[in-house]
Amino acid sequence: MSYSLKPVLITIIFVIVLFFLMAGCSQVVEPSPGETGKEVMTQEEESLENETMETEEKTVDTGAISAESVTIDGEIDDAEYMSSIQDSTTGIELFWSHNNQDLYIGIITGSPGWVSIGFDPQSAMKGANIIFLALDGDTVIVRDDFGTSSFGHDEDVKLGGSPDIVEFAGKKSGNGAVYEFIMPMDSGDEFDSSLSPGNSYKIILAVNNSNIDFDRKHTARSSSEIELD
Repeated sequence: MSYSLKPVLITIIFVIVLFFLMAGCSQVVEPSPGETGKEVMTQEEESLENETMETEEKTVDTGAISAESVTIDGEIDDAEYMSSIQDSTTGIELFWSHNNQDLYIGIITGSPGWVSIGFDPQSAMKGANIIFLALDGDTVIVRDDFGTSSFGHDEDVKLGGSPDIVEFAGKKSGNGAVYEFIMPMDSGDEFDSSLSPGNSYKIILAVNNSNIDFDRKHTARSSSEIELD
């Protein structure tokens, strides 16, 4: 009887060993040496990548008929800009106008940290022309960046491009600030988006509620679309 059970026991042991081997193969495998140059996203980043982040806010026609009414002084008056949206996720109120050559942007934020707007991204931040703004005391600091990956960005100048903000201004307002700047719609810089009148473009908005270091992670972000009528 014991002899007849031996093949059965061997089969059972083999099945158990095979089960554990297969379970081990299902674990996450570290990148091989040949894959070290690839971007490896965390589960949180993959989740963010799959988010639509689209704001439901609608564009408001403010009544301005041209960009001639815009003054870059850190103050935004009624009917100064042609269009605006209020983004509830980041708390940013965004204004814009254009004269077919330059894009005029106004931003009102309710927090003292940095604020950013990115134009025409491919995926998350990748490929976006990103403008960062903050107040260091009463001094406005601004940086022209490019989305180097879905979750990374760097200064245009470090990538071989150029800073292409024509004019900017900013002032404290309550617990936050008001910013205004002008940028070319087509600067010719490979690290800037080329924007054309009559088209719509996706934008990404982000804020850090307390820090003015542009390399610190955002505390809120969203995306929307602007129409360059």
